[in-house]
Amino acid sequence: MQAQPFHRRQSGIILFVKVLLLIASVEYTEMVLFTVLPHMPDWLENALDASILSLVATPFLWRWIVVSDRQKALAEREVVQKNEELEHSRFQLERYRSALDAFCIVAVTDSKGVIVEVNQKFCDISGYSQEELLGKTHRVVKSGVHPKEFFEEMWATISSGHIWRGEICNRNKDGHLYYVDTLIMPFRDRDQRIERYIAIRHDITHRKMLAVELKRLAKEAQLAAEAKSLFLANMSHEIRTPMNAIIGMTGLLLDMKIKNEQREFIDIIRQSGEQLLSLINDILDFSKIESGYMELESSPVDWRECVESSLDLVAGQASQKKLDLIYWIDPLVPPSFLGDVTRLRQVLVNLLSNGVKFTSKGEIFVSCALKYSDTAGETKKLLHVAVRDSGIGISEESRHRLFEIFTQIDPSTTRKHGGTGLGLAISKRLVELMGGRIWFESELGKGSSFEFEIPITAVNAPSRLMIHTGHAKLEGRRILVVDDNATNSQILKLQMEEWKPIVLCAASAEDAWQLIQQGDPFDVVLADHIMPGMNGLELTQKIRAEGPAKDLPVILMTSMGTLSNSEAMGVTKTLVKPVKVQALHDVLHHTLIGNVKRVVEQPSGTHFPPEKHSTMRILLAEDNAVNQRVANLILNRLGYRADTVANGLEVLEALKLRDYDLILLDIQMPEMDGYSVARELSRIYDREQIPWMIAMTANALEGDRDRCLQAGMDDYLSKPVRKEELDACLKRSFQALRIRRDRS
Repeated sequence: MQAQPFHRRQSGIILFVKVLLLIASVEYTEMVLFTVLPHMPDWLENALDASILSLVATPFLWRWIVVSDRQKALAEREVVQKNEELEHSRFQLERYRSALDAFCIVAVTDSKGVIVEVNQKFCDISGYSQEELLGKTHRVVKSGVHPKEFFEEMWATISSGHIWRGEICNRNKDGHLYYVDTLIMPFRDRDQRIERYIAIRHDITHRKMLAVELKRLAKEAQLAAEAKSLFLANMSHEIRTPMNAIIGMTGLLLDMKIKNEQREFIDIIRQSGEQLLSLINDILDFSKIESGYMELESSPVDWRECVESSLDLVAGQASQKKLDLIYWIDPLVPPSFLGDVTRLRQVLVNLLSNGVKFTSKGEIFVSCALKYSDTAGETKKLLHVAVRDSGIGISEESRHRLFEIFTQIDPSTTRKHGGTGLGLAISKRLVELMGGRIWFESELGKGSSFEFEIPITAVNAPSRLMIHTGHAKLEGRRILVVDDNATNSQILKLQMEEWKPIVLCAASAEDAWQLIQQGDPFDVVLADHIMPGMNGLELTQKIRAEGPAKDLPVILMTSMGTLSNSEAMGVTKTLVKPVKVQALHDVLHHTLIGNVKRVVEQPSGTHFPPEKHSTMRILLAEDNAVNQRVANLILNRLGYRADTVANGLEVLEALKLRDYDLILLDIQMPEMDGYSVARELSRIYDREQIPWMIAMTANALEGDRDRCLQAGMDDYLSKPVRKEELDACLKRSFQALRIRRDRS
């Protein structure tokens, strides 16, 4: 199109040159004729001039006629082409409008909001005909759901020339509500004044109804979960209350001098009570997780203490089956990190108990390592824990059932191993709540390995371990480790590596005896108690009876607890398996600096004489007569004496008659509960004068402790109350009361 004027000019120049040449030729001819005929007649001269003029004018006239016709033809073709394009555009526009009408509700209004055009979709959803809608405003379908400000904001937006988008609830001719997702766009005229508004709407009534229904169902589910939670709390209280008596009374009986047969019966009752309590706890925990009431704490976790205490909880079961419990914590693992120590211990105990249950011989090995994960360019620390056993393993067809609730690997009624199948399911959900993952590897007949990883954040926190204090005393000392379990020997060697002794390992007592007989100078022997062939006690007796090493200190490692005759048989010290790093360090340190007095660790149930804090004035508030008896007997055994009342009103009356240092306060009591007592005492007394209040409750749901502390109580014990926990709580109370008195 741009090159056409240039070609037109080029053809005009050529024509002009040709005319000039033609004129020159005619003029030359005329000159020749004038030369030949000097006296040319006028008529001939005029004829020649006319011929020359016609010759000059004719090409231009011809060009004007031809070019004009050509341009006219081109213009006509362009008009036809434009008409075709316009028709095509109109056809396309009609197609788009048909599609829009089929899918959307469309209305056009003038600048004042009066409807000037609607499509059939609008009529269908509103129930009005086009005649009923034209000339009206959209108030005809107004539902009354939206406030006045809603429409004021809409009108302010579109009248200022902006597009408005939102959801509107309208009412059709029959009175039913319907919802539309709406877009309103203003159109301007050539003077930029708004002359039209077009509203395009999409019916979202079904979606809104579904949302309303889902909201209703969610509310019902929430109410059901709350009812379930309340039911569980009540059931927890009702079940734990008699269990408090069962476990408490059996514990007191076991501390008495009774016949062996009676002790066996009572021990069975106590173990059954503990199993029932564990089952109740599992059901409560799973219910809390499923209903979304499980909340994790974030406080410093002493990881070594967490692992060791978890091993202690299953040590009795492992000892009965003569299984070795072994653990290893890589030095790179932070000593303390943020987490929920209670839930971490719960996961570990579940995995350990599972390993002990399905292992008849061999070992349970816990290993902890530090790993790293790169996520979105950020490096995170991961704690990797593996619990490996040498048990029966898991078959291929049974693996899919793991981590499912109420599922056993062997679901038959004749299965050898019992259980609810909740332990692994709870562990999986707890690990996932911590932001980690859990999995397993297994080979049938060769054992299983359950592993989990969780992200951790290291923190500086005081540790209960002080194993660094005596390193210099152990450096260069020669230590002989005697254990038929190669893993245990290797772990003991790794645990002592940092202290830099010289460690030799023997796989049997016979091999150890040969090394001693050969004259190898050892400073101490660490011997396992139970070994095939010669056991640890027999090796000790042999060392004491024969050879030059009869004064060699022997530390006996046993999973059977304290041995009553070990001192008489020549044992220097007894260590309970799994051997803890702190205990191992202390035993070696005391032994090798010359303190070789043959002493044995006190068992956990040893009773110590009451201290000065046993003079505390204690008031026990408990409505259940049996629980009153249990609590008083435990207090008496610990060296305390308490006055007893049956409800909160009696607590207030007792305080009028006597000053008490401490109140053991049951939460659920008739007439006046523990919460009400705590709030009333906080109102009556100054903070420094209120007796120290310890809540005792059979509720064990998340938040019960916080509710007790918020009500004004100072400490918290969950039922069934154990002697050790009560003793520790009372000692804390004594220290706090002494600090309070010193301040006053």
